[in-house]
Amino acid sequence: MGSGSAEWFDHRYFWQDEKTGRCYYTCGLARDGGAITVRKAKPDQFLDDIWFNSLDFFEDNPIVVGFIVEQTCLSVISSIGFNHGDLHWNCVKSKIFSGDITSAISLATSETLYIPDRWNYKAIDALYLSVDNKKKTALIVPIQISINLYHKDSEALFYANWERWVERLKDYTLSSTFVWIVEHKRSWKIVKQQLRSLRGGTQLIAPQYKQMYVTVGDLYGPLGERLEARYRRLRYSKSLPAELTFASDVRSRATESQDDHQ
Repeated sequence: MGSGSAEWFDHRYFWQDEKTGRCYYTCGLARDGGAITVRKAKPDQFLDDIWFNSLDFFEDNPIVVGFIVEQTCLSVISSIGFNHGDLHWNCVKSKIFSGDITSAISLATSETLYIPDRWNYKAIDALYLSVDNKKKTALIVPIQISINLYHKDSEALFYANWERWVERLKDYTLSSTFVWIVEHKRSWKIVKQQLRSLRGGTQLIAPQYKQMYVTVGDLYGPLGERLEARYRRLRYSKSLPAELTFASDVRSRATESQDDHQ
């Protein structure tokens, strides 16, 4: 479902249980479309206690928990700000975009948080862009939020299209930090530029950039406390890893193990 307004939003996809007062949706598409509509009208709505309380009802459903966490984190980043490592911004205007993000960005505003209108956008959940038109510099901060056990390598997917950013901001000096917001892991490092040798020269695979892992709790304490309580309740009945793991990392370890036994 694309971006839209409440005037044409079809409420038949949602209903409320009269006995419990809980609200339900017919499918994930309706849920995500509803979130976009709410975010446009009231971005800080996802910081409300009523929203937090829904975590208790769905703690055994990782998809719904991930959705709640993602929407809350996006509201924190836009309504409160982000101050971790060498990245610092306060309340920032958010813009819901459709299609390719490099076509959606505007250089008229100094800083904007871009949020895709699709729940399954290719590589990111949001992107913070800070532009200094006098110094001709641009800071690009792709953001991925995940408390899943496994996740696609969003960094590789995002920087695979770096040439589009270079073309779109060809008169600017670019810098970038990829931010992961996860449940447990904290780290920071510089990822070196990746080049591929060709007969005619070299091809840029990915630029040099910074990688930052921030916990949900460090981003927003109240949400972190809820997740910590959930983790304590579930860890005795389920195998929960200490940090986010890439599916590609699992495949790599399996290959190494096979090689060791040959």
